[in-house]
Amino acid sequence: MFPLTVDSDICSSLVLEHLSVLEDKMKQYFPSLIVNECDSVRNPFAVTTEDTKHLPLQEAEELTELQADRTI
Repeated sequence: MFPLTVDSDICSSLVLEHLSVLEDKMKQYFPSLIVNECDSVRNPFAVTTEDTKHLPLQEAEELTELQADRTI
């Protein structure tokens, strides 16, 4: 039924090759992140202006508006 499974060496090498390619593709789509820079997304009310220096001006202004919004 599955002719490649007869030879386990070939099967394992194919699986390892596939997983290596998959790992490379995942790194392409999801590069490493600096987690400290994402704190404003997790809890926008606990972030200070010092923590938002890495944000572009428009995003920093939107975060300030969100923090000042009393309807939330």
